[in-house]
Amino acid sequence: LISPQHHKRITARQVVSIENVATADYAFMLPSSIAIATACQLVGIGGAALFSPTFLLVFPLLGCPQLDPVSAVACALITEAFGFSSGLTGYARRRLVDWQIA
Repeated sequence: LISPQHHKRITARQVVSIENVATADYAFMLPSSIAIATACQLVGIGGAALFSPTFLLVFPLLGCPQLDPVSAVACALITEAFGFSSGLTGYARRRLVDWQIA
């Protein structure tokens, strides 16, 4: 068990600085993800096919923080979920979905 004497208090200033560092470390992912998603949409493949290899292989070569494989796949699948819901919304607005079959 951890005794209260060994537990350090974290101030609000330290929390803010930790959040800023974490955001700054991964800020490169948004423009990169948009570029990858656009390329995948233009070719007609799922973004997860390129997100995971990019997060695992390309970003570490560029000196960016490396994600573990579970996080890379999770990011790819979450991105795919947004992409699928966007596609479904577009097709549904155009009344191209046969809801009886779906």
